[in-house]
Amino acid sequence: MIDLDSIWQDAFNNEVQRAAEREAEKSLWRKGGRATKDNPDKENGEWWATSGRQMFSDWVQWRNGNDWTIWVTPDGEPAIELNLMVPFADQIVKMGIDRVMLMPTGEMVILDLKSGQRTPTNDLQLAFYAAGLEKTYGIRAQFGVYWMARTGTTSIPVALDKYPTTMIERIVADFAAQRDLGIYIPNLSHCGMCGVKEYCSWMSGEKAIIPIGTAGQ
Repeated sequence: MIDLDSIWQDAFNNEVQRAAEREAEKSLWRKGGRATKDNPDKENGEWWATSGRQMFSDWVQWRNGNDWTIWVTPDGEPAIELNLMVPFADQIVKMGIDRVMLMPTGEMVILDLKSGQRTPTNDLQLAFYAAGLEKTYGIRAQFGVYWMARTGTTSIPVALDKYPTTMIERIVADFAAQRDLGIYIPNLSHCGMCGVKEYCSWMSGEKAIIPIGTAGQ
């Protein structure tokens, strides 16, 4: 019989060890969520040790009750945490696809695992993955979903045909052109999780070079 508790504990301990290797001072580790009456220290390590175990259990239950199967690449690799380096518009885009699965009908589904509270409001991430698969293997995924760990269910599948690979190529080309000109437009909806906000003038970052209001910023 499979011991899910041991599997979870080993995986969790390994992630904690990796985090400690990156930053030994645990007081500097970023905590998710907001402070609440039940979780005054936010979603800290203790919270994840308990809640993460439940998410893992829910994932196992969902997989056991689902008739989707893991797609296997033409190279013989099961599409689990599939890492790709994909050329778009003379740029290399690195992507890690959590799962690529097949419905009983043979249609392909890109599944992205989300542990946050909110379901993404757009499908651009899934569209990039679909284009990456097509560029790498010549195979196009028809659908994409997010598996939401806090509910143990998937979002409504979205058709990915409306995002042709040419559209993704254009997005990458436009971004590269802006980057080459030193133009970086802030996305103010994700500042809390941004890893470079200390360099951002819009967040009054300590290492920001150009103050707000300077022409050409």
